[in-house]
Amino acid sequence: MTTIICTGNDNVARTFEYEHIFNDSEAVPYHLFRVFSLPKSNDFYSMEISKSLNGKFIITSIANNSDPALKGKGITEKMIQEARTILGQSIWSSSNRGHKFFETEWRSEPATKIWERLVKKKLASYDPINDRYCFH
Repeated sequence: MTTIICTGNDNVARTFEYEHIFNDSEAVPYHLFRVFSLPKSNDFYSMEISKSLNGKFIITSIANNSDPALKGKGITEKMIQEARTILGQSIWSSSNRGHKFFETEWRSEPATKIWERLVKKKLASYDPINDRYCFH
């Protein structure tokens, strides 16, 4: 497990632990990042990233399992940064229009808000033609 510090919407820094698992047993292999609150509980935040045929790492799933200990804590922003470091490439959002790399690809409104915050911090950019955000 790796320890991270995330700053939530309330500007409070909290410590979490995460694990990174590469699952290549599926039709589309993916990287799974699971984040646990401390003290550790059975609930966890998860983010899945799949590599598209053109080599882009696309976030294909984000879930906090509605656990209040994981919601609004800055985990997604931090994990996008961690994934960029671990995978060594830019991380791309899913798209709601245009070309989609995966059948189940879509981006929720809360995810769009997270990406917009990253753009404001100049950590990400937005491609309006393909409706994708990119964390460089």
